[in-house]
This record gives sequence, C-alpha cells and structure tokens, in this order.
Amino acid sequence: MKSITSNLFSINLLSFVGLVMGSISEDCVQLNSFLGRDQSTICCGVSKNISCDADGYITTLKLDKSDILVESSFISDTSNFMRFPIFSKLIKLSIGVPNLNENVLPSRFFDQPMLDILEVYESNISSIPNNINKDCPVTEINLEHNEITEFPYQFSDLPRLQHIYLWDNKISGTINLEKFKTLNQIDVATNQVNDIINIPSGLQVLFASENPIKKIPDEVPNLVDLNVLVFNSTGITELPPNLFKLKNLKRFHISNNPQLSTKIINFDNQNIKECSFEGTNVICYQPNTCVGINANSYSPCSSSDINEIKSKQTVINSENKESGFLKFLKSKSVIIGGIAIVIILALLGFIIIRKKKNNKNDLYDDDKNYDIVVTEKIKKVKIFEDVSYEGKKEEDGKKGNKNDDDVNKINNKNDEVNKINNENDVNKINNKIKPRRFSSYKDHSVINATPIPGYEQESQISMDINDAYNYNNRNQLGYVNNENENMNNYATGSTSSNINDEYGTLPSYENISNNLHSTIPISDEKRPLN
Repeated sequence: MKSITSNLFSINLLSFVGLVMGSISEDCVQLNSFLGRDQSTICCGVSKNISCDADGYITTLKLDKSDILVESSFISDTSNFMRFPIFSKLIKLSIGVPNLNENVLPSRFFDQPMLDILEVYESNISSIPNNINKDCPVTEINLEHNEITEFPYQFSDLPRLQHIYLWDNKISGTINLEKFKTLNQIDVATNQVNDIINIPSGLQVLFASENPIKKIPDEVPNLVDLNVLVFNSTGITELPPNLFKLKNLKRFHISNNPQLSTKIINFDNQNIKECSFEGTNVICYQPNTCVGINANSYSPCSSSDINEIKSKQTVINSENKESGFLKFLKSKSVIIGGIAIVIILALLGFIIIRKKKNNKNDLYDDDKNYDIVVTEKIKKVKIFEDVSYEGKKEEDGKKGNKNDDDVNKINNKNDEVNKINNENDVNKINNKIKPRRFSSYKDHSVINATPIPGYEQESQISMDINDAYNYNNRNQLGYVNNENENMNNYATGSTSSNINDEYGTLPSYENISNNLHSTIPISDEKRPLN
C-alpha cells in the first residue's frame, strides 16, 4: 500500500510539473485517457517502457499488468483494448496483460499506421481474428506464451511480415508455409507440431524444439541462407546428408534427441559458431566442425565415414537454386546495377540507331545531290540543245529568207533582161525591116547592081532575128540554171568556183547584140535616101 501511495504521489507531482512546463503531448493525453489516468500525467521520458520522439509522439510502448491499476478509480477493463488509441508514429507495441481482450488478439493493433513490431505475450490469447488490416506494415509478430491452438494463417496477407514467434503455444498438426513468401524467421518451439512443409526458400532462422517432429523438414537442406537451426527435444531419427552443405549455418542445436544416432562432419568446410549435441548419440565427429566443441569428447570420423555421407549428397534442386537467384536479384545492389546496365544499353541502342539513321540520311542526301547535279546537267544540255535548235532554226530561217530574196532578185533580173531584150529586139527589127537601097557592098564586086527591093534585106534580117532569139534564150536559161545552182550551194554551205559575183560570168546584152549583128552594116554614107 505504501508503494502504491508513493507511486501515485510521484505521478501527480510529475503531472503538475508537466502542466507547468507545457510538455504534455497529445499522445500522452490519449494514453492517459485509455488507461484511466490523470490527463496531466507525463508519459514521455518517465519510464523506459515508453519512448517518444522530439515532438512528443510515442514511438515505443510497453504495457504489462503493472500498468493496469485496480485500485479505486484507476480500474481499466481489458476488453477496452478494442478501443486502443491510434498513435501516428508508434513503431513498437508490447502488451503483456493476462486475459487480454477476452483472449482474442485485438485487431485494433493492426491499425497502427507505422507499426513495425507487435508483441503480445502472456496474455492468454487463444485465437486470431480474421479481419485484421492487411495494409499494416508490421514485419515482426511475437505471440509467445499464449494459448493459440491453430497456426495464424491470417498473417500471410501482411505484405511485409518476416518474423513469426509462436514459442510456447498449443499449435498442433502440420504447418504449411506456402503463402508466407516473405518469411525469413519462424519459431514454433514448444508446441505440438508434427511437420513443417513448403518452407520459403529465404528462411534464415528455424526453431522447432520440443515438438513431436519425426524428421528434419525436406526443404531445410536446400535453404542456402539458413544460419540458425534448432531441433532440440524432437522425434528426429536422422540427419539428411545435404544438411552438411549449408555453408551459411552459424547455430546448430540437436540436443536431447536420444533416438537420433548420427555422424557429424564439416558443413561445407565452415566452422559453426554455436553447436549443442548433449543427449544425442553422436557416432563420430569431424574435428573443426563447430567452435567450442571438445573433439576429444567424440570419436573422430574417418575418411570413409566422411565419404559415405558426401556420396549420399545430391545437387540442390533447381527450384531452390532459382529461388536463391531471385532473392539475389532482389538485393539493392543488384537492382541498382541492373538499372544502370539497362540505362547504358538503352543509351548505346539509341546512339547506334541514331548513327544508322544519320548514315541513311547521308546516303539519301548524296543520292539527292547526285540527282540534283544530274538534273542540272540534263537541264544545261537541254538548254544548250534548245539554244542550238533555236539558233539553227534562226540561221535556217535567215538562210531561207536569203534564198528567197536571191530567187526574187534573180526573177526580177530575168524580167528586166527579158524586157530589155524584147524592147531592143523590137527596135532593131523595126529598124531592119525598113526598106533600104544599097548602091554597093563593101565585099561585093557588084557596085551598081540594083537588088530586088526589100528582098535581100528581109531575108538577112529574118536570119539574124532567129539567130539572136535562139542565142538569147540559151544564155538566159544557162544564167537562170547557174543562179539556181549557186543558191542551192549557198544554202547547203558550198559554192561553185565559177561564181564570182551576183551575175557570175553571164554574157552582157551588148555581146549578144554584137553577135547578132555580125554582118557589116551599111555606112551612113551609103544609106539610101528616103
């Protein structure tokens, strides 16, 4: 009674100081209200069972039967744990209250938003509710020293759960861990478990002491990450040969298994830090297998004993190898390295693709430039041909025009010549056909002869006219033919060597006239008088 009175006095004093200093946090107010204590009671920094951060938020809380006051007005009903306060930054919650919540684990505990460790021990818990919050971030659940009769498979829905401690309960039968993919520690010691199956490949700690288990579970030899194996006081009768291949094993306990007779050899040439074989029949022991074991207490294993066990070892099954590999891939360093490799490969791929694209564009540009050059050359050739054609056409037109002009000139000249010749011929004929009287001819001997009037002159004149007309026609036809031939030669670029000027070597009319009048005319002196 004196101790209770002194404790109440201390609490009241601290509460008064807290009110004066203004250090009572909201979490403390909620906890005091739940426990039925004075609202001004200081909770942070007063007891080692309660820890708070710098802002007064409770991060660690441990409640046991000493915290539940049954005196006077400080009576708390344990069923009120279904109204347990929600602490926004609570990380670890430990409850050790007998007959807690009518022996049902309060689901309220799983509503703590930042809960990492949940311990409910010595609380007479016999069942686990099915409606727990599956989003709870808890990684460790300790339900030791309770009265749980069935393995809590409800916890398999918790995404981050890694550790389950169920030591000293009343769980019986076979435990199936198939759905506990993230589990790496389990303690089911001191129960009524017959077997454990489908152990996750990442398991590191297995406590199964004081259970009627008849053999080491089949998955255990393949747990490459296992470092603690405790099978004290069980019903096992042998150790599987592959068990000695667990190179990461650090603690190995098989004490108090009188039905077990076994040979102990090195675990993959590794020294086990902690071993216990008391109460177990060890046929032989290979030195340097465990640290702290006196090898002289056991018969040494011969080479044949060691080879016998190793000859029975098998390759670790591919499933566990794959699982170990998958776990390896999940490590942070490998994930970061993998991401870096992927980024590098992506960059290299981008550079290669970009380079190929640029090369393709360069080839396209070269082809395009070549097309442009060829096109320009073709255009130039076409332009040259057009210019040449136009020039030739113009030149041909000029030549054609010149030929036409020359032909017109020749025709005009012929007309003029014909006109002149016709006029001259007419005049001469008129002159010649005029009757004359000759007294004599220069070449004739007859002087006084009187010819028949007009006969001799007309006959001579007729002959002269015919000769002159034929000669004139022949010369005009030759002139025209020569002019036409010269024009054709000029149009085709060639000229005749006998053409020197516009009229060539055509004879003049005077020459024709001289030839026409080949006879000696009558002198004016001999011209008869009319």
